[in-house]
Amino acid sequence: MICLIILLTLGCSKEVKEEYKEDDIKVFILEDTLTDSGLTFEIKNNTDSDIMLEPGFDIEKYSDNSFKKLSKNKKCSSGIGYGIEKNNMMDIKVNWSCEYGKLDSGKYRIIKYLENDEYLIIDFEL
Repeated sequence: MICLIILLTLGCSKEVKEEYKEDDIKVFILEDTLTDSGLTFEIKNNTDSDIMLEPGFDIEKYSDNSFKKLSKNKKCSSGIGYGIEKNNMMDIKVNWSCEYGKLDSGKYRIIKYLENDEYLIIDFEL
């Protein structure tokens, strides 16, 4: 399984698996969009091919020295994925209040899945 992992904190540090050059796909949280019920992030696809974002996402919370997947209250995602053409960008608004409710203070990460078993991980702190 080939996985693309981009770890992103508000300080914009990241780690990318060797299959991709460092600047192929960039992800960052847009300023002033992080709340206890959602965030907006931008994905820049600087690759030579289109990428597809699958519907839905998961959230994990850091506790006891590791990240643990949060349980969803219910499934609320629209079931619609997004395509990002090569050398293009897109802003993605994520509202997790329906599936997870409002999040308490702490360290979290959102996992957004791409096609072909790839995914993005975006770390954030409330």
